[in-house]
Amino acid sequence: MARARASGTQDGGRREAILAAALQCFGETGIEAAAIGDIGARSGASVGSIYHHFGSKEGIARALFVEGLRRNMELLAARLAAVRGAEVGVRTLVLALIDWIGAHPDWARFIYMVSSSRFAAEADAALRELSRDYGALIESYFGPYFASGALRALPRECFAPLVIGPVHDYARRWLNGQAPTPLAGHAALFADAAWEAVRARP
Repeated sequence: MARARASGTQDGGRREAILAAALQCFGETGIEAAAIGDIGARSGASVGSIYHHFGSKEGIARALFVEGLRRNMELLAARLAAVRGAEVGVRTLVLALIDWIGAHPDWARFIYMVSSSRFAAEADAALRELSRDYGALIESYFGPYFASGALRALPRECFAPLVIGPVHDYARRWLNGQAPTPLAGHAALFADAAWEAVRARP
């Protein structure tokens, strides 16, 4: 049993190393031009190990895309679990996204680049599952505040775009060098705007 756990831990560490190396390679050359051999050299993994974990270079790109979104959601879930209230929840939603992007700018840049590409489309099943989990997280936290009238009545599908859409827009600009101030420098402004967009009016 101990040997099995050690093997699982080793496989997990190898997978993490491959993803980290791939992120560097994709950021430098793009997905199409990146070479499996370069990813292996940076991660310390053999080509055979890379194919074992991901199947192909495209498989790495899809896994990197989905894993980044999942970790972003996990950070949000942990933070929402520690707070109560409509306003603090909305602000937490905004700040968790800003903090994740600030801590992982290369990963965020990759996600924005891939989100409109075929690699995102090919990760469809995993994305549908992730989208369901995200929707359930948002509904479980904010549903009671919609019901109580603390949040304005609006279509549920509009809630997240109103709250974090501006953050995504600015993040793309900042990551591409088109906005001089780091995203975190405007965190309070984005949090204020998000709350104003969805709070109930007297």
